[in-house]
Amino acid sequence: MLMTGRWPGRAIVVAWGVAMIGLAGCQNYVIEGKTITGPTPMIAFVDADDPRLDELPVSSAEVLVRRDPDRPGQAESARVFSGNDGTFTVTLDEFGAGWMDEQWEIVARKAGYRSIEHRESLPAADADRVLLIQLTPGQDSDRGGSWQEQYERFR
Repeated sequence: MLMTGRWPGRAIVVAWGVAMIGLAGCQNYVIEGKTITGPTPMIAFVDADDPRLDELPVSSAEVLVRRDPDRPGQAESARVFSGNDGTFTVTLDEFGAGWMDEQWEIVARKAGYRSIEHRESLPAADADRVLLIQLTPGQDSDRGGSWQEQYERFR
């Protein structure tokens, strides 16, 4: 049977809408951040004009991001290192990052500093937020990372 009338046009519009929704969920989510030295270890998303972003930077700090850290078999979503000015960029190419309500684990560490882990939901992609990581000089209390990292090291 031959379709006539407005149905072919509606099908095209519906297909286009579905494609746009799918593409919106596939865009990379980008986290801009900075590692600084401070008196207390801390990880938080802050406003881009937060005065703490002007504090003494920590270069070459490792920043790991894990999605849904309580899920068995979870893996790193990203691993980056801060530059000489303490800044870093994390690009997550995972579906739903920044708009799905889920927990993400952020871990920061560097030799000569105490490591820190933090869990929270990611802010919306259009929020003007910067990931501030404040590291404290001292001996690291982290003895090997997550249980998966310990398993891989000792198996």
